[in-house]
Amino acid sequence: MTNKSTDAEISYINCRSCNSGRMRRIPRNPAEKLVGILLPVSRYRCSACGTRQWRWSHKRWIPRLAAAFGLVVAVIILIQFTGSPQPRMTEIEESAASLPATPAAAPAPAAASIVADPQAPIDPAAAPTAPPATVAVDESAVPKAEGPRPIKDIRVRFDNGEMVISVISDQPVETYKLAPSSEAGGYVVDLPGRWQVSRDIRMQRSFSRGKLVALRMGEHEDFFRLVLQVRDLAATQSRVDVTDVGVNFTVF
Repeated sequence: MTNKSTDAEISYINCRSCNSGRMRRIPRNPAEKLVGILLPVSRYRCSACGTRQWRWSHKRWIPRLAAAFGLVVAVIILIQFTGSPQPRMTEIEESAASLPATPAAAPAPAAASIVADPQAPIDPAAAPTAPPATVAVDESAVPKAEGPRPIKDIRVRFDNGEMVISVISDQPVETYKLAPSSEAGGYVVDLPGRWQVSRDIRMQRSFSRGKLVALRMGEHEDFFRLVLQVRDLAATQSRVDVTDVGVNFTVF
């Protein structure tokens, strides 16, 4: 017996190899049937060239798409109507809900005020104890530990043949020690106390004109030192001027 669905030629499908319209639907093996279940495709064979080909089946594709769409709509409607289930009450909660409500407790009567008899003797044990007195401390009178004073900059300038070395701080520098030193070849200046020197300051400098040859600086634990090396110590004089923001050392 001949199967009309497989033996009849399908004229509206052309072969991809020879472009003829002699395509026939052929039976499928179990593996091909499994592919046909998952995908809307059918197996064909060309009578002209004998090529076997897979083709999309519109008759299978449209019903399966409609069934999938209907299934999605049904799931959405089911979720909307059912919603999340309410949690079931435990046995303790059910028993607590069934108990009668407890009436509110009556307010306690106010304590009667007791008026002390001014003529009655005072019991020392019953007398209230006064709180300890608080002593106010003046914070301004307590000495505070002083931190290091800043040295922001050290500038050197020529002024009418004189060389002025300016130590720039945040207030006048009134305590200093200036003494000539033959070993240093000039003057040694010590600023007592703790100092914080800016990192931008060059600790060694040399000069090609004037009586000042070189300027060296050194940080110590309890003082800051400047060494003013001059060309001729015997023919050089020095002067100190305290400013509003530091001190000036002049050699001439």
